[in-house]
Amino acid sequence: MNSPSGKRRLVVKDKLWNGLHFCLRSLLPISVFLIVAFLAVPALAYVLILLSKWRILAAKPRFWWPNLRANAADLAFSFSLVLFMGWPSADLTQQLIWLAIYLLWVFVFKTDRLPAGHVWRGLAAQGMGAAALIYSLNQLPLPAVLAGIWLVSLIAVQHILSGFPKRDYHSRLTQIWGLFAIQLAWVMLHWQVNFWIIPNLAVLLAVVLLASSLLYSLHLREAAHGAARRQILASTLIVTFAVLIFSGLWLTTL
Repeated sequence: MNSPSGKRRLVVKDKLWNGLHFCLRSLLPISVFLIVAFLAVPALAYVLILLSKWRILAAKPRFWWPNLRANAADLAFSFSLVLFMGWPSADLTQQLIWLAIYLLWVFVFKTDRLPAGHVWRGLAAQGMGAAALIYSLNQLPLPAVLAGIWLVSLIAVQHILSGFPKRDYHSRLTQIWGLFAIQLAWVMLHWQVNFWIIPNLAVLLAVVLLASSLLYSLHLREAAHGAARRQILASTLIVTFAVLIFSGLWLTTL
């Protein structure tokens, strides 16, 4: 039997380890914040994020591509967050809010290994990535923005599908979603390049992807969920029409 003093030492050691683990995981978001907010060198923050993924190349070369795919959603979200944190109009308060979001991403979203966690991470990567690219329309040509939205969409749906049992048709679903996203982006970015804070294209992509993920989850359960499907479709249509109708109000020009 362990003595009381031995148990106390184990408890103290466990608390110290948890505290050290917390500090190490907080190091990247805090470092990114300090670099962007006080040094004003976002490029250095991008390099730091890439260096934090050194484990991708630490394995044998045949594992590099799977490791990259597994970390792609995190990279898309982190890069997008750095862009918003370093946006010229962002003040210190807004940058602190982005830091809080980054910490929430690291300690809550990234730790959830359930299918729902994969869905939320994929949605975050989709929404943040698309929004960051749309905000960059003044610095990037339209074809580059469209290609970026296509890539981010592939990353997002691949990450979501990785939380479900693997199926042979997953690659086709990924290609279909990427094609849908780039076509919707082409239409909306030609039709309207104005928005109110959050680009309507990013909202629509996230809403449709969420609805598709929920419908796919119901499909895998192989049970009758007709009412749930109708509710999901109805909610998606309502949000879609609301975004399209009210996107002309409170506009901000890029």
